[in-house]
Amino acid sequence: MKRAVPCFVVLIFLALAANAQDAPPGFDAASFLEIGIDARPLAMGGTGVAMAAGNPIPYYNPALLVRAPELGVGGMYSEPYGQELGISFQSMHAVGRVGSQTGSATASGFGLGVTWLQLRIEDIVIWDEENPGDAEVFAATSSVYLVSASTSLLPELAIGLSGKVYRENVLQGRGRGLGIDIGLLATLNLDGLPVWVGLNSMDFLQTVIRWRDTQGEPDNFVPWVNKIGFAAEIVDGMGLVSADFD
Repeated sequence: MKRAVPCFVVLIFLALAANAQDAPPGFDAASFLEIGIDARPLAMGGTGVAMAAGNPIPYYNPALLVRAPELGVGGMYSEPYGQELGISFQSMHAVGRVGSQTGSATASGFGLGVTWLQLRIEDIVIWDEENPGDAEVFAATSSVYLVSASTSLLPELAIGLSGKVYRENVLQGRGRGLGIDIGLLATLNLDGLPVWVGLNSMDFLQTVIRWRDTQGEPDNFVPWVNKIGFAAEIVDGMGLVSADFD
């Protein structure tokens, strides 16, 4: 009966996530987050929702923090479109856990994490319509800050939450938004094989980025994305298989 509880909670979560709203105008803000972070998830095709092995990253699923080490720090810098375009993408995260790890598959305790991601575009040129010979060069930045926490509901089931702050800056214009991610991580044991099922409802009910000090002061929307992932350790923990679906 206890093993059925995580599966039941996961099914309820999936049913709620299936009711995501239709895309409004100004949809797909902060699309740079689709690039993904950290070498290991990126090397595995961008999967990470259920990747409970290794260094858990709350960007992929805040519920993973229940399996975090006592302290872990990571970061990344990349130029995803080449040096010529002057676009850089960078991230940093720090995670930690209070509690004890109970075996290779389950964990208990309380995990915390902070994450920062930023896309920066340099040397954007804007021309003066009245004086075509005059040009101004500026940079645009898009940043996201996450504060995340996770705890165990049961030895086989963890829940996580991330509060998100969005900051956009282009010339005098500035966009600000607040969002939330809700994650679950269920641990199963199939004939001695550790299997994890992860769910992350990102920007739950959609996040609104409100612009100020720019023409029209529009609202943009970060899409409500629901992800489910599976991961399993194979060959006595020497191999890891992982897959995600959006």
